[in-house]
Amino acid sequence: MQDRERTFTVLSLNLGSFRVALLGIPVYEAVKYVSQRLAAVANWVAPLNADVLCFQEVFEHAHLERLRQDLFPWYGHVIGDHVSGFNGRIASGLCIFLRHGLEPVDDGEVRSASAPYGAAPLDERLVTNKGAMAVHVFSPLGLTAVVNTHMVSGGAFHQADGPIVQAYRSRQIDRLHRFVPKACRGDVSIITGDLNTGPITSPENYARLLGHGYLDCWDLSTELARHPSVTWDRENILAAAGHDTTSPSDRVDHILIPRAEEARVRVRSCRIVLDKAWAPIGNGRAVPLSDHYGVLATFERRR
Repeated sequence: MQDRERTFTVLSLNLGSFRVALLGIPVYEAVKYVSQRLAAVANWVAPLNADVLCFQEVFEHAHLERLRQDLFPWYGHVIGDHVSGFNGRIASGLCIFLRHGLEPVDDGEVRSASAPYGAAPLDERLVTNKGAMAVHVFSPLGLTAVVNTHMVSGGAFHQADGPIVQAYRSRQIDRLHRFVPKACRGDVSIITGDLNTGPITSPENYARLLGHGYLDCWDLSTELARHPSVTWDRENILAAAGHDTTSPSDRVDHILIPRAEEARVRVRSCRIVLDKAWAPIGNGRAVPLSDHYGVLATFERRR
């Protein structure tokens, strides 16, 4: 059990729940077995004992409500994107869960905030409006802003690391960089999410992100031996069966902090989790919890 008096832990996970349904019957799922996988989330996520859960790709209000009910024994507050998109969907697919005992701060000066990115291929913009959202809580780090974000993947017609998508993603990275100082009024800011870029996938985008002054908590962790080292895994059967069959295995989901905050915050650990999480789908079969693995980081204040 982590020392809650001294540490603060954040989980980021893309749940891959986008689907199209007619009369409540799914006719297309970008990542298969959405209902079965969402039903297994609480069993795998709760034991990680994170203070804050940052989920991406939760588009349907019914899915958000299912997660809210399943996670309520551990997480009492849910911050979702209240702006609905196409067909009543949650436009950004972003939501943040706070464990019992943490309260969102909203006093007029500091509050939850969200911003759509806008820039994306047409087919992505028709079904989602990726962006960023922030919530503030009092934690052992001080007044802490947690940002959840999801960046462009390329949609159905563009490669994730192709020049068109990289140009869109660069604009989204710049938008995130403008959003963070405006939305985050705390002592510490933690940026999480599926950025669809990493050391191998679209490294120019990853370098642009770090060039804006963000530090990857993976590089700051005091842990030495860590396995696995990727969040997008070509050996994950859900990833292999999806529409993106060209992207290499890479660490495309991240937890970051601004460089200026390294003097105040130490990253005790940062590791990839839920790579062994399985969701039963019947007849003795199971599939991974998502086509992405999660990232879990634990922070403590420097003395």
